[in-house]
Amino acid sequence: GGVDLSVSSFLLSGSTQELVFIDGDLLSELIWPMETVPGFGLEAGRALGGGYRISVSLDAAVPVDSGSMEDSDFMNIPENNDKTHYSRHDARLEHLVDIGIALSRELHTDIQGPGTRRRLTLSPGLGVRIRSCAWSASDGYTQYSLVGGTGEYEGWEKNLPKDYLSGKVITYRQDYLLAFASLAANLPIGSAWAVSAEVKASPFIACTAKDQHLLTGFTFRDGMSGGLFFEPTLTISRQSGAGDGTEAGHRFFLAGSWTRFAGLRGDTTTRTLGGELVGRDEDSCGTESGVFSVRAGYTLILGAKKAD
Repeated sequence: GGVDLSVSSFLLSGSTQELVFIDGDLLSELIWPMETVPGFGLEAGRALGGGYRISVSLDAAVPVDSGSMEDSDFMNIPENNDKTHYSRHDARLEHLVDIGIALSRELHTDIQGPGTRRRLTLSPGLGVRIRSCAWSASDGYTQYSLVGGTGEYEGWEKNLPKDYLSGKVITYRQDYLLAFASLAANLPIGSAWAVSAEVKASPFIACTAKDQHLLTGFTFRDGMSGGLFFEPTLTISRQSGAGDGTEAGHRFFLAGSWTRFAGLRGDTTTRTLGGELVGRDEDSCGTESGVFSVRAGYTLILGAKKAD
């Protein structure tokens, strides 16, 4: 079967929310940013016959300063959900690595693309994905409101005094494992162009996370599951060369996608930085994430049959 090898570069923009709950009420929200984060991607695919194709992919972001991390606390719950504490720190994306393996099958329809005899194809698939990302937060400031005469915090305001910090304050890491289903549609246009749309989705997600609050001396380990993974992708490509074994095929592509994790929840184990157990809280943590990416790349196609 034919082999295709792809290399690409991308830019990411979005954020991940680290959530803390007490009895279902939101106690704390930390927003870890990915602002204009560059990276590269590699993918290798092989046709197996009968329209089946197996592929392996790797995406890796460049460690860079990624924006400002914001930490908000809501200490008056359950009476009210007003923000009471706020801090802002310089964030750095320490790593982001995404590895996937997928099996798909290309099915030809009777619908011809505009200006071509080539036909629209549909490709259902299944895959497994591992994703790891980590940040650090440094410097910045905190703003904590005071307890008023009612015994509740008075609430956060922008003009509260700022206590400035120096050095690394918090680190956070997430590791995902998920199985997903996918469906792609590829519409050829003219002799060389094509537009494809693909959706990947899964309710089968496991995520572990580690938060280290270096100033207070605690480590929080979260084990989360459930929720939803959803990733639509739109790609425009242009191919030249037959890629039929007599000459190599070449494809240039531009793609945009949105990677969304939502509704993951789980339990938290708290320890001191030295490892002493402090406690375990059920249904106390969660995460949400939404990241846009724009990708440009090149594919070398070898040994494939020429398209109809």
